[in-house]
Amino acid sequence: MRVGFNCHALIIVQPIKHVISGEYLSMAFQSQYGYSVLYSIRTGGMHPHLNCGEVQYVKLPVPPTEEQNEITDHIRQQIVKFDRLVERQLAAIALMQERRTALISAAVTGKIDVRNWTVPGQTQSNKEDAA
Repeated sequence: MRVGFNCHALIIVQPIKHVISGEYLSMAFQSQYGYSVLYSIRTGGMHPHLNCGEVQYVKLPVPPTEEQNEITDHIRQQIVKFDRLVERQLAAIALMQERRTALISAAVTGKIDVRNWTVPGQTQSNKEDAA
């Protein structure tokens, strides 16, 4: 199940395959433009939802199928790159948290002396001025 989808109703949009690919249609609806258009045609005050009759009139750019395939391939490649970057950053965050925990533990247990620690780049005169 995808995060962010929570609906009691389901709208199935079936593309005309020789006109638009399903993957391109899906990516178009998930784009900022697609989201904005779908958001603009929602109805209902307390529980906004889409009206099936209105979704069929949403206008999307439809390039030739070969270009649609190139676009979806490019987007998939970019998603893979972004996913790798996110994974690397999450690993870096986890490593920094481990190091922080180890540093705090070492300071608390007296394995390192932090009594005369100063902020890097701060001179003794700046330290006395602050006090």
